[in-house]
Amino acid sequence: MVSLVFVGDVMLGRRVDSEKNIFKNVKDLLKKGDITFGNLECPLCEGLDYVDKKYVFSAKEDCGKIIKDAGFDLLSIANNHIIDCREKGLENTKRILEKNNLKYLGVGKGQQRPTVIEKDGIRIGFLAYCKKQKIFKELEKIPYITGENMIEDIKNADVDFLVVSVHWGREYNLRPSEKQIKLAKKMIENGADIVVGHHAHIPQKIEEYKGGVIAYSLGNFVFDQIFNPLVMKSKILQVDIDSKGIKDYEVINSVYDEESVPSIETYK
Repeated sequence: MVSLVFVGDVMLGRRVDSEKNIFKNVKDLLKKGDITFGNLECPLCEGLDYVDKKYVFSAKEDCGKIIKDAGFDLLSIANNHIIDCREKGLENTKRILEKNNLKYLGVGKGQQRPTVIEKDGIRIGFLAYCKKQKIFKELEKIPYITGENMIEDIKNADVDFLVVSVHWGREYNLRPSEKQIKLAKKMIENGADIVVGHHAHIPQKIEEYKGGVIAYSLGNFVFDQIFNPLVMKSKILQVDIDSKGIKDYEVINSVYDEESVPSIETYK
């Protein structure tokens, strides 16, 4: 049996004080996962040149060690903020993650091949995509785009179990759109076992479909948004798998306080 743990957006810049032992209340849960996955919603590149857009994030380089020590194994960097310090910031982020033995995925061109982690003889693959952003036109290195080669990448993934992360949808929507629902189901139909979503900043529904699990948005796991209680809540998805597929899963609610420190809220 292999335990997978998925959390939502991890943003350690702007008003988040990453030195405040930010993961202290959730570290035990994160470390329970054989593979723990999150969406890194900021580059690790303070002091570098920012892109010209309304909201830009960046976090300190030592956040790489903080993330690793919290129990994370793998991060999606396929999102609209990973390029906030341009290509130099992206390369800096990759260097720091590698230095801290953190795997990452979601930036490149052409066909995306899964990032593979083998546990208990099961080859578990991960793919990550972001919806197209206007700012991407100005940059050479960008995330893989949702919908472009995604279904072909899923079909061609030579793994035993496949997870697809998508940074998509409209911010602050309570529900996924019909287009998202249709696309998520298409991913499952073509070989994905888990679809996990980010970007909405609030948690959305989680459902089963044809033996797979779809989490349309896990919400903000660590962020500095406090203007609405909904943006301070998130869902943690814990999935147990074996060689035959998904054995069981659990949804755990978390909430962060006004200092961005997340805690487990309730168990379902």
